[in-house]
Amino acid sequence: MEAIIGLSIIGLFVVAVIVVVILGKQRTKRLKQLSESMFFTFDGEYSDEDGAFLQSLGHLALFRKKDQGAWNVMHGKANGVTIAIFDHRYSSGSTNNRRVSEQTVIVFQSDQLQLPHFTMRLESVAHKLSTSILGYRDIDFEGHPNFSGKYHLHGNDEEGIRKVFTDRVVHFFEQGGKWVVDGDANTLMVTQLKKTVAVKDIEGFLAQGFEVFSLFKS
Repeated sequence: MEAIIGLSIIGLFVVAVIVVVILGKQRTKRLKQLSESMFFTFDGEYSDEDGAFLQSLGHLALFRKKDQGAWNVMHGKANGVTIAIFDHRYSSGSTNNRRVSEQTVIVFQSDQLQLPHFTMRLESVAHKLSTSILGYRDIDFEGHPNFSGKYHLHGNDEEGIRKVFTDRVVHFFEQGGKWVVDGDANTLMVTQLKKTVAVKDIEGFLAQGFEVFSLFKS
């Protein structure tokens, strides 16, 4: 009986893996078609070992993670802005408690951006501990307690960060969404916390991304 149960569990696991692979291939096929309809180029998969693509984004906090990879990469231009949209995965935690996070990411690169280096994440217990124990500065804004309670904003140039996080920018992020945003010089990365965007929603997600981009234009 135990052998039958064990074999059943293994069988279910194999079926689950097959389903994941099939769905992944379907997503890739549909994203490639979408990329062509948007006049974007479509690339395959990149990992830490592939070097160039992820390394080129290494100045942004999200892409300093270990065991990361990017796939379904769509490259293009719109309104004079260079854009990359892709699925991204990274692992965190210890060997015995490894957690894998996946999200769809947009990276904008444009001379219209002149950003100080910053990273903005949803406030977490880890952020509170790093602030109190390690002395990492969480940049808060008087008059915007909702933003200050919701997000952890960090960077070396606090004055420069406060200049780009105007009332309009802060108000936008207070209103909703679980945004993750990194900025540096002419580059801006936006994603929603651990959210893989459905193919049918990619263009809408890009429109939201452009809304964020417009907030930070110099």
